[in-house]
Amino acid sequence: MKFEVILFSALMSAVSFSWADSIDFSLSNDSVRAELSGELTNKRLNYTVGALHNETHGDVGSVGLQVSDRLKASTGALTAAVGGKFVGFDADHGPDGSAFAIGGYLQQHFDAANLVTVRGDFYYAPRVVSWGKAEHYAELGLRLEYRLVDQAIVYLGFRKIQAEFKNISSDMVFDESGHLGLQLFF
Repeated sequence: MKFEVILFSALMSAVSFSWADSIDFSLSNDSVRAELSGELTNKRLNYTVGALHNETHGDVGSVGLQVSDRLKASTGALTAAVGGKFVGFDADHGPDGSAFAIGGYLQQHFDAANLVTVRGDFYYAPRVVSWGKAEHYAELGLRLEYRLVDQAIVYLGFRKIQAEFKNISSDMVFDESGHLGLQLFF
């Protein structure tokens, strides 16, 4: 499964790169993650294609769709996105699986410090939309961003990606770490 996840993510990335609006890289001591994203229509339908490699735990690849907009009840400084993504994962010392996770993100922009943003992401897939030996999948991310220039953001973040598998007593954690990231906009 590892080869299929990496190949699928690489092919989707190659096809998607010409349509991408941004590319996001993040690094920690044990993991690297890359994600392309872009707008499919002028109605705020966005796609993401991403891959994570962790040296000790395994690989995760994803393809997703989401809609995003500024929340009308806010002063225009709060953005939300909701959608879903297909996730394939392969544990280095364990089983593999896939899931369809739903979720999204909230992103707060600050008027007093307009170059600073806080963002939180969450995706979850219960057993009914988890396949292979997977029972569920969960992904949580938090990050503090700083806009260097119009086309680049640097950030400090934390993420936890985990799945529960059949016949295994504890969850398999694919990544649980702080990281440093860079997002470039084209």
